[in-house]
Amino acid sequence: GGHTVEIPFYSSPNAARDMMAAIIDNGFVDNRATRFVTVEYMTYTPFVNYFTAHKYFVEVAPGGAWLSEGVTKNFRVWTTNMTSKTIYDFFFFSFILFYCVAFVREWYSDYLTSKSILKFIFDAWNFLELVNLVCFLVIFVYRFIWWGLSVTNSEKAKMPPVSTEYPKDLDYILDAFMMQVWTNSVNTILTFLKILKFVRLNDRLNILTRTLAACQQSILGVLVLFVWVVFGYAITGNSVFGGGIFEFRSINSSFSTLLRYLLGDFDYPALRDENKQMASAFFWTFQVLGLFLLLNFLIAVISDAFADVSAEQSFIDLDSTLAKTFEDVKSECLPASLQRKWKLIKHRKTQTGLLSQVRNAMKEFRNKMLSDEDVVSGRKKKKKKKRRKKTNY
Repeated sequence: GGHTVEIPFYSSPNAARDMMAAIIDNGFVDNRATRFVTVEYMTYTPFVNYFTAHKYFVEVAPGGAWLSEGVTKNFRVWTTNMTSKTIYDFFFFSFILFYCVAFVREWYSDYLTSKSILKFIFDAWNFLELVNLVCFLVIFVYRFIWWGLSVTNSEKAKMPPVSTEYPKDLDYILDAFMMQVWTNSVNTILTFLKILKFVRLNDRLNILTRTLAACQQSILGVLVLFVWVVFGYAITGNSVFGGGIFEFRSINSSFSTLLRYLLGDFDYPALRDENKQMASAFFWTFQVLGLFLLLNFLIAVISDAFADVSAEQSFIDLDSTLAKTFEDVKSECLPASLQRKWKLIKHRKTQTGLLSQVRNAMKEFRNKMLSDEDVVSGRKKKKKKKRRKKTNY
């Protein structure tokens, strides 16, 4: 339960401050019964056509300390002025659908060859490609929702506002817009990681992927132990210091704070002021286990794998590499090569797909030859048995 006081949306800053002062002076907010206070309002910047949602929270921690937090988010409401961008979005969406169909076809082709659905997706690069495409589809789902909410609440988003109430419907538009931003941020990293797939073709640049492939089993075990230890300390930090230190207010915040501790970003005096008995033991045991042992052990595993990969790798001279790259690019740009690629695109085929078809045809021909040989050998065996029976008679 609780009580709310709404300040008119069109109020000036001075009028809003006067109303807030009256709320405090009249005892609506005090240090006894009040446990949580939130102030939410929105502003509009016509120069860039952006809304800004301001949300400020003040809550009382279990230990009695007042903890404050503020969030500011910028978002847009779709209007008819964005029609040209919307046309580009639909063009890009069709491009994503084309790649989704191509990915499913490649998956189905691999299934016909290997007779396994999961074999294709268990490949790290194929899994990364799948997550990348799924993120693109999720982005467009939220974009469609954002378009629909913007059109439905277009009257409420007009400036100056018609109503004096807080525009609650704009919060849904804000959520749809921010989900696009966050998903796009994750997808940008995935898109750049996909470049490493093509880096594997160069012996000098694929050192990272080869090193991770060499130590993937060992590094997975160390990471599991590392996360397990940090998670245990996060629960302890939340129960011991969560009452008065904002960074330990929840288990999620404690986990993030402890990771920052490993990078040297810590406030030891705050821990000591909150709990003098536990601060020293908590801090130094975590530093020894998390930093001195597990984190350095993780670095040692990667270093050993890097040394093994470097010892096995044979480098080609840079001049020879550049010359070969130039010749490859030159051959790919020849009219015959371009004509061949155009024919493949026209028939919706790729060189990999053609090679796969040839391989499957050769396998079928081989199996057929083997089966024919088995039939012939079986007939010969039957004839031999008949001859033996006749001679016995």
